[in-house]
Amino acid sequence: MNIEVDSEVFAALQREAVPLVDNPNDVLRRLLGLDPTEERASAGDQIVFQPPLPRRPAQRAASSNGAAGTGSAKRPSKSRRAAGELLPLEAYCPHILQALIASGGELRSREVPDALAPLLEPHLFAADKGLDADGVPVWHGRVGWAGSLCRKAGHLDLAAPRGIWRITHDGREAAANANGESR
Repeated sequence: MNIEVDSEVFAALQREAVPLVDNPNDVLRRLLGLDPTEERASAGDQIVFQPPLPRRPAQRAASSNGAAGTGSAKRPSKSRRAAGELLPLEAYCPHILQALIASGGELRSREVPDALAPLLEPHLFAADKGLDADGVPVWHGRVGWAGSLCRKAGHLDLAAPRGIWRITHDGREAAANANGESR
């Protein structure tokens, strides 16, 4: 038997779970005040708990006139982690700028995580250091998003060739200000 829950309920269960210890049944037993040491039901009686799958934009239902929905339905959360479990993306930017300066002002995108690792390591949370489904540290997957924030702030060169992260004059000034230097 499968039980389907919406994204909000699933996120609430995740917030209540002890990572790498609890399963959904453990969380529900605790919330319902049931004995946590009670023997589990036999395999034939167990309910399979399936989290909702994220919806992709192409899968959204369209209204009868072919237009996209009004957005009144609750969208799945963008992150499966509770707020505060991961280092904020904004905190990556000063370290990205330092790594670029130390590397002469530019790096290939695939080189950025390696150059960033020693600078970022002391600031990462436990969840950042966890591995994603591909066995890569979670923070590696967030570096690109952090780079986008740096670009929007004008700290990375938008005219740099694809795959190249190049610091701008504003980025150098921001790095100097972050380090307490004056330019």
